[in-house]
Amino acid sequence: MKPAWETLTQDYKDSDTLLVTEVDCTSDTGKGLCAELGVQGYPTLKYGDVNALSDYKGGRDLVSIQAHAKTIKMSCSPHRRDVCSTQELEQLDELLSKSKSEVSTLISEQEAIVSAAEEEFKASVASLQEQYNQLVQTKDEKVAQVQKSGLQMMKIVLSSMD
Repeated sequence: MKPAWETLTQDYKDSDTLLVTEVDCTSDTGKGLCAELGVQGYPTLKYGDVNALSDYKGGRDLVSIQAHAKTIKMSCSPHRRDVCSTQELEQLDELLSKSKSEVSTLISEQEAIVSAAEEEFKASVASLQEQYNQLVQTKDEKVAQVQKSGLQMMKIVLSSMD
């Protein structure tokens, strides 16, 4: 993926609207930022407003990341109202009418929903893994039981009957 990323970096090196860069999450200077952004694996691609980055889930080849980069638009914000849709302007104005504390509470509530969904997902995956392990064990026990019953000898005898 590195050559594709280097090409993308060159494609947007003079862009006024899109910054393409990288952070070494293993370095002393990058560890804190990566932890703050929730980076858990490498490479992780993020995009969007620097204050609200999203995870990129598409292909890792040059064509895929170039196509995605072309879809990225400036984020609607209090300082960039000109790029906001009508719906975004309504949401923006509603949020701007609230106090900092109220907006922080709304963020916490939404992040709690995401966190709960992630925990539910992890628990379900763990349950599925346990079920898988039990199924493998049951299958292995049945195969061992069949092997002990003389399957090999049956096959040898059958082949000698020709």
